[in-house]
Amino acid sequence: MENQKTELETQQAYKVARRIAQSVMRRFAGSHQLVSYEDFVQDGMLGWLEGKSMYFAMIDSFRRQAMMSNYSYKVKGMKEPGLTSFNEDIHSMTHENPVHEWDNQIDAQDILERIQRVDDDVQQFALLGYLYFGMSLREIGEVLDKSHEWVRTYLIEPELSLIREEFR
Repeated sequence: MENQKTELETQQAYKVARRIAQSVMRRFAGSHQLVSYEDFVQDGMLGWLEGKSMYFAMIDSFRRQAMMSNYSYKVKGMKEPGLTSFNEDIHSMTHENPVHEWDNQIDAQDILERIQRVDDDVQQFALLGYLYFGMSLREIGEVLDKSHEWVRTYLIEPELSLIREEFR
């Protein structure tokens, strides 16, 4: 069965992708302006639709654009930069849901609607990224320029405990 995305899911995905793209653009601001903001957003959305991490899709897009030409290496004698490939299979395995009993599953649509009721945009982004888009606390912290502990302590845990209570 094909995994169809709802209008609500797509809107939230764009919201998260824009926030991540802003962070990536800020991080690469003086070094390379090879990829535009909207290109990063679209690369993140494509990654999400393919079941990959938005953040890694954007970073991979930048890496592909930042590669030097053969002329630079062979004629000009430039050294090849070290490239790191993200192993998305390992990344996605860390976010698997270990519960396989249908009785214990909660409808993701209900959680998404609950997260949308959070007033603080930063907290809403953190919850969406963590619960819905599979971002790690470190990735969210990088986007927000905060530590992963700060993200966990001030953004995720307080609201997550309220959500758990609601869905009990």
